Amino acid sequence: MGLLSYFKREPQQSASGRKQYEHRATFVPVWTNLPDSVRDEYEAGETLFKLSLKYRVSNNTIRQKLEALGVKIRPKSCHGPNNNHARKLDAEKIAWILKQDSQDVSHAEIARQIGNITRERIRQICLANGCATRRSRQTKALAIKEMREARKAEYHKMVMAASEAWKKGASLLEMSALLGDPRIIPSINHGNSRVGWLRRKYPDLFPRRRPCHWRALGLTDEQRKERMTAISEDWIAGLSLAEIAQRHGYKNQHSAAQGIAHFRKNHRELFPRRSPWIMRRRNAAARKASSVPSTPENQPNHL
Repeated sequence: MGLLSYFKREPQQSASGRKQYEHRATFVPVWTNLPDSVRDEYEAGETLFKLSLKYRVSNNTIRQKLEALGVKIRPKSCHGPNNNHARKLDAEKIAWILKQDSQDVSHAEIARQIGNITRERIRQICLANGCATRRSRQTKALAIKEMREARKAEYHKMVMAASEAWKKGASLLEMSALLGDPRIIPSINHGNSRVGWLRRKYPDLFPRRRPCHWRALGLTDEQRKERMTAISEDWIAGLSLAEIAQRHGYKNQHSAAQGIAHFRKNHRELFPRRSPWIMRRRNAAARKASSVPSTPENQPNHL
């Protein structure tokens, strides 16, 4: 409770006959100094807050004065006859509000022009009459959508450029520089991981390439078939991988082994698995006949 204290001086008789004054504290409530006209102002529709500003006291002090005068305090949810909840707008005013809302005038500005109404009440009126929310009409959402579409188009352009470079035979270092961040130093591992990740998403755009030792011969279907038949005959005849590689243009015996393994996937009957015991005997007979020392090419293979 707001209290104002002051000192009242009361004279007292001393032993010498002189009057002495004793300081005695007396507390007087502040609301007692307020005029009774506060009741008329409050009943006219003024709020406790405005009255407290007018008389430079707290809201509680105004409340105490009104309660002392026997005035019933209004509930907090109602601030007089012109409050937002009790006030009813006519059809003409509501039509004007809807027109302003369709022109993208802010609800705060509409409430300021009408007066004694909040922007939340304006928003509720617009929603009750079927108007779209401001969030759905914001240009920010459209800008975000356009930005996302631009990013997708840029990403698609980058993927297509990388796919074209990959199909033309770009190295992993070049793919790393093309697909990586400019701040990252290109590396083979980075290029390999990026290409593998894109291959999982776009298998048609990033097909698997031949090994580095593979070379295209430029043969037609008939020539390729004749070459495969000749290799099959030499394989069944028991020639070693080194001899097959030398006869049919392979780089080395390991490359010939990979080629035969590839042929066996689709033509198992042309390239059967050879018994290591038979090959050991054949190699021993060949070494004995030619008196050639044992070499890795003469060792039996298990393909």
